[in-house]
Amino acid sequence: MKCEKCGKEIPEGENKICDDCKKKLVDELNEQSKTETTEKAEKKTEKKVEEKVEEKSEEKQENKKLGLKGKLLFCCGIVLMLAVIFVIILSIKGTDITALIPTADIKEGNTISNIRNYGYTAKKGSWYYYIAASEDQTKPAIYRSKKDGSQKELLYEHAGNVLGLNIYDDYVYFILIDDEKNETNTKLSNEESADLVNNKICRMKLNGDNVEVINNNEFHNNCYEIYVIDGKVYYIGIDTNIYCMDLNGQNKTKLNNDETGYLGITEDYIILNVKKGMELPDSENADPATATTVYETKVMKRDGSDLHSLTGERLYSISVVGDYIYYVTEGKAIYKVKVDGTDNTLISDEYTAYNMNVTDKYIFYMNYTDNDSKDKIGIYRMDLDGKNNTLIYTLDLYSSFLNVVDNNVIFMDTNEEEATINLINSDGEKRVKLYSLKFEDETTENTENVSSQETENVSTQETTVDTNLNVDTTTVQ
Repeated sequence: MKCEKCGKEIPEGENKICDDCKKKLVDELNEQSKTETTEKAEKKTEKKVEEKVEEKSEEKQENKKLGLKGKLLFCCGIVLMLAVIFVIILSIKGTDITALIPTADIKEGNTISNIRNYGYTAKKGSWYYYIAASEDQTKPAIYRSKKDGSQKELLYEHAGNVLGLNIYDDYVYFILIDDEKNETNTKLSNEESADLVNNKICRMKLNGDNVEVINNNEFHNNCYEIYVIDGKVYYIGIDTNIYCMDLNGQNKTKLNNDETGYLGITEDYIILNVKKGMELPDSENADPATATTVYETKVMKRDGSDLHSLTGERLYSISVVGDYIYYVTEGKAIYKVKVDGTDNTLISDEYTAYNMNVTDKYIFYMNYTDNDSKDKIGIYRMDLDGKNNTLIYTLDLYSSFLNVVDNNVIFMDTNEEEATINLINSDGEKRVKLYSLKFEDETTENTENVSSQETENVSTQETTVDTNLNVDTTTVQ
């Protein structure tokens, strides 16, 4: 038989190819096996290489991330360290750090309660701003100090009267009633021109710099209150209507035509007194010429719309807490009524409340410690529901104002040795003298003279029950 590969004669049997072809075939199979094995090895090697490359790439990316994170952490550390150094430097220089924090959320320059108490005190950051007599006792001045009375600074002084402190953003706003008469003022009505009062609304930087007049005699002689609310200054115009203007004094706008004054302004509302009618003295033969104007307290929105009644009567010592207006009656009982005129509620008629100032926690007011003798005046505190009435401080003489900041009570007191502006906490347990003026001559006469310098601002506007204790102010009425 012949070989199937080469045709060579081979012996009969099972073999189909000769020995030479068989050897050649085995060699080819071995070579093919080697090639396949090599290819597999190469592919395996390539895969391992690719895996290594990918691993290196991932490691590189991770290192990049870690490097960036490390850089960010390093930068943050540097910034934090610089900030700490900055704070330390400012603290050494006595700079108020809290005053540098943005105050975009601040809407009001002072509270109604404080402004109704002549606006003698306001707060910005950790600074307490207040009005007191100048060092030479001849004129009022604006000071500031820390809560503990330290770092006291004189910011402004001027002959005349200063009232109505408002602090808004980086400025202190106030009313200046100048001692120099404005004889050329032609904006006053004939009835008022005789007194020739020289009124100004001013503002200055928080440190007392850049004092400027933003309203020069364009408001009523008896306007002793201003409110700085949400980027506007509110005041009583010459025609006794309510006006507002921009913070720089521009764009003056009239808000009502009732020829009246106001008791207070919040972010949402204006509370004002509106003429209700005329009232004759209680006498059968009363002269109509002796009739007096009767006022009713109403409320309207801050844009001058939606004027509506509250109780139908005139309200005194206005404070606003939430949806309620706290007030005292002519008889000095304490009430509250909702802004919409509903839920008129008696809080207390057991105590007589003067110069009331209400916060979100307490009602503060002044009264005689003994209503029979009336020789001592105390500062009292009660809860908003009238409970827990407590005497927290007894005055040496009396205070012309009762201001409250962060539930700390600020007031004036005078004795034979000194006149002081004091701060006490709501319990009256700790007193701090923010300001002290020692008298050279420790006599009653000297005490009264210096006290008059402190209270001259309010002597023409206050109403008294007797000669010792002043009560709520009136604006124009």
